[in-house]
Amino acid sequence: MDLGYLNIPFIYKGSDLVYPSPIKDGLVLWYDFSGMSNSFENRDIATDLSGNGNHGTLQNFAYSEGSGYDKRGLLFDGVDDYVVNPDMPYPEQSTVCVTFRAPGKSSALWSWGSSIALTVRNNGDIHHIEKRREPDRNTESSPIEVGKIYNLTTITVGVMTEVFLQGEFLYRFEADDLVEWRAGANLNIGHLINNLRMDEAIYSFHLYNRPLTPEEIQHNYTIEKERFGIGGSEL
Repeated sequence: MDLGYLNIPFIYKGSDLVYPSPIKDGLVLWYDFSGMSNSFENRDIATDLSGNGNHGTLQNFAYSEGSGYDKRGLLFDGVDDYVVNPDMPYPEQSTVCVTFRAPGKSSALWSWGSSIALTVRNNGDIHHIEKRREPDRNTESSPIEVGKIYNLTTITVGVMTEVFLQGEFLYRFEADDLVEWRAGANLNIGHLINNLRMDEAIYSFHLYNRPLTPEEIQHNYTIEKERFGIGGSEL
């Protein structure tokens, strides 16, 4: 089903959301900023489409050009905009999938508290940060280009993390030890304490309480590519 060119954000059958249709097994949180407007009454709420009630709250958005809803994404101003869910614990096993437009300056895509995060640097590097003993930063070079739309997936099981870009495996690493603070940290989207703020658009955010298979990652990527024009520079 190719609906991307129709610019249809959601299709319902009764009360059931049938399009888009990401993998549902283990999906505990799903934010999608399509179809939202700066004039909507509930514009401050990031609605959890997973059905689990894990809604988030938009913080400090001006709901104007450069800070708020833009076409089918949520545009962060790079200063103080972010989305927070203070009640969302970090799963012991997880898959996080985010679709975004690559920023022109170093930015955080998401974080839990101050010690785990996924960031994109202005030189195109992806940093997956886990503040453990040593090392606390893991860096890989990537083909990220400013202004283009990407889908980035991370899978964490124990001390191992795997990163997928555009549905394809990019790299994996193993850290030295596990950390105990994971369960108590807040989920922040577009924000890492006072260090890095998102300076571009985020379109969707999925959180699973299990590792997705490569086939499931490809399934989700295909839907996101169709909807948001992944690989291009405009929606």
